[in-house]
Amino acid sequence: MRTVFNSNNQLAQTFAIQSQTHGRTKSMFFEYGTAYSYGYHYIGAKFVMANNGEKVCFVNSRYYSPTTAKHCGELFNAIPDGIKVFRVPLPRVFDLDQLPTIIKVMTENAEGYLAKQLTARKSTVNFYIANNLISDIKEISELFGLPVPSSWDFKNYKQARQKVHTL
Repeated sequence: MRTVFNSNNQLAQTFAIQSQTHGRTKSMFFEYGTAYSYGYHYIGAKFVMANNGEKVCFVNSRYYSPTTAKHCGELFNAIPDGIKVFRVPLPRVFDLDQLPTIIKVMTENAEGYLAKQLTARKSTVNFYIANNLISDIKEISELFGLPVPSSWDFKNYKQARQKVHTL
């Protein structure tokens, strides 16, 4: 079993298939189901078990530097088909009890994109980013037994949707 990898991409691939318990490079490492960038202070990705027994991977969407963003991108891209993967704002220490707080932050982000869409002149990108976040919020909520919101529950959703259809 190889535990020291030549590249972060090799590490990400090994982490993603969960074929061993630990590994490291100069700037990334993983232990069991959690991958870290530079140290225990930054979780890059974490595998968790959903209420239905399905394995899910959360990849951090909060970046402290271009390098941590690259690490998270490599981890995200390495997750094999068939495993649900979500980009979420992970805290320094994560457990499933924090999912409602993470959902709240994702909701605020989605609502921020919906508000931006209201002032957009031509582009519809903000609405589609918000829509993707809302879709992830719904799926995560369903997988982990949290209240599943309707799209209409999000501030400015109706107005942003109407604006997209008139552009």
